[in-house]
Amino acid sequence: MTTNLVLDPRQRAMLAEMGVRVWLPSDTLPKANSAEAAPAQANQGPASTLRQAQGEREAGANAMSLPVRREPPLRLPVLDTPPAAANAAPTRYVIGNLPTQPAAFDLVLLGEPCTGDAERLLANMMKTLSGNIFVAQMVAAQNHAQDAATVLADQLVQIPAKVIVALGPHAAKALLGEAATAVPFGKLRGFAHPVEGLSSQAIATYHPLQLLRQPRAKAQAWTDLQLAMKVAKARGGADKVAIYTPLSARVD
Repeated sequence: MTTNLVLDPRQRAMLAEMGVRVWLPSDTLPKANSAEAAPAQANQGPASTLRQAQGEREAGANAMSLPVRREPPLRLPVLDTPPAAANAAPTRYVIGNLPTQPAAFDLVLLGEPCTGDAERLLANMMKTLSGNIFVAQMVAAQNHAQDAATVLADQLVQIPAKVIVALGPHAAKALLGEAATAVPFGKLRGFAHPVEGLSSQAIATYHPLQLLRQPRAKAQAWTDLQLAMKVAKARGGADKVAIYTPLSARVD
């Protein structure tokens, strides 16, 4: 397979504007008309023909040995993590919607507030449960004080429950402390965990926002809720449904 390397003047001008030098073998250069080439060949002697051939070979050798310039790869600067971000204090949570009147609950669902589709999904999840249920909404503490964990523990004492369902990793970490920090969230599921300072048992499951992003995990969340109901009934849970929840939207 041969390639036609003959370039017309317009193409050569375009390559010159781009800074591209074209090296072509002599046999690919445009040939002169036979009528014009005949007198030139007739005037050339053997010596001039030999010198011309030698010059063409040297030009070809120089063209073959010409190094090809390649641009270095683009390297983006690596940004260092600011010291303030690296040493930032962990977020502390408290319950922002304590009930006005003290009451004992079978289940307390502890997690960050839900809105929109996540709120409707949580309402549907609660329909599968029975007993006295309260949804405790975790909000970030105004000041990242070290006693925020103590405040959360005192708040949970005010809403005694047989089982506290931790919705998501943030709720599990706030509820279980260091025990949840050293273990992946997925391995916290499927077990009833003791809560320090409380008589409640804790069950970890997915937050509704996680379920919206990973719909396949809904079956696992259903299993977690069934485990929570089983533990609550084993501890004397009621069958009467009385849901205490601040949800603004309900799905019938």
